[in-house]
Amino acid sequence: MDYRDLVWCPNPPTQAVLDAALAGTTRVRVRLGPSGAHGLFAEVADAAELAALRAALPIVEEPALSCLCRGGPLIELLAADDRQIAALNVHVKRKLRTDLWDGDAPLRDPAAIWRWFDRLGVSAELARGDAELDRMVAALFED
Repeated sequence: MDYRDLVWCPNPPTQAVLDAALAGTTRVRVRLGPSGAHGLFAEVADAAELAALRAALPIVEEPALSCLCRGGPLIELLAADDRQIAALNVHVKRKLRTDLWDGDAPLRDPAAIWRWFDRLGVSAELARGDAELDRMVAALFED
């Protein structure tokens, strides 16, 4: 049986849906931690950076499953009237999770979104958080 014959999600990821959400976006907020739990990290309204974000988000359109992990950095897409259009969770460093569809859509070029994040300092901040977590775990097991 071909995996495409399986019904994994009733509302599969499509680039058209994502592009429509991005088209109405005039500003984004980037939040860190699982599903953005660590608060606001950056706010971006620069047209060139928003275009770079759009260019970094092509997805693979295929049936998608979701794992149970809470995910990584969260990008909130905002309209000119401050209404939230969508929230995009960059999940396991290579997939996009959003309420726009069911499942986690693989990014065509996961490195592209991380290059965009790098310009904002997201990767460095995540590395600092990982290092702190490593120190805390090591302290638990010290003699």
